[in-house]
This record gives sequence, C-alpha cells and structure tokens, in this order.
Amino acid sequence: MSGQSFSDEEIKRAIDTYGASADLSEDDARARLIRDLQDLDKIRHAPAMAEFVKQQGIARPWHSVRERISKDGLSARDALRAEREQALKALIDQSPAVSTNGVLNESEVAAREGARLFLRRTDGLLDAS
Repeated sequence: MSGQSFSDEEIKRAIDTYGASADLSEDDARARLIRDLQDLDKIRHAPAMAEFVKQQGIARPWHSVRERISKDGLSARDALRAEREQALKALIDQSPAVSTNGVLNESEVAAREGARLFLRRTDGLLDAS
C-alpha cells in the first residue's frame, strides 16, 4: 500500500471491512463461550474463555476507531490516525502486566496483540495524506 493515496471513503470502507471481520470472530467466540458455559457436563470453559478474550482484544481497536467516527464525528482518516497513535503508544509505553489472575493476563496479551494486528492491517492507509 505504500506510496498510494487513499480517500477518506476508501479508508472508511477498509475500517468497516476489517472491523466487521473482527466483530464476527468476536461474536463467534462469545457464542462458543456461552454454549460451553451452559453445558456443565463439559469441561471446556477455559479454552472458550481464552478464545473469547483473544478475539475481544483483537476487535477492540476496530470498535474504538469506528466509535471515533460515529460518536466523535471524526473523519475516517483522523479516526484511523488517532487510533494508530493510541495503539503504538500502548505497545511502546506499556509493559505487559503480570497478575495472579490468568484472565487478566490473557486480556492484556490479547489487547497488545490486537493493537499490533491493527497497526499491521492499517499500515499504509494513511500514506501520502
């Protein structure tokens, strides 16, 4: 994508497309977790919880960038720029927390992975702007 200039509408479409994919993965993981929690005969809760936390972390920046557009009224370009800055800052400025709570640890790892994937997926969308 480098060197190519994208319009605000093209950036918005990319955000919506990638965000919708993240939403589906998060929703699928949530449904599996709910299903597993309702079937007490099966001891699969930990894997379902871990997958949901992972997908939630990956979807988080996509939720945030779309909220910046819909609720804050930012252009897609400005919202993407702000979210990329936040993701980069989170990766650079914050070291992973270590807790005795495994779910919190998984959530922290998932949030960092979500930020990293968001930066990779949106790399180049703001070129030549």
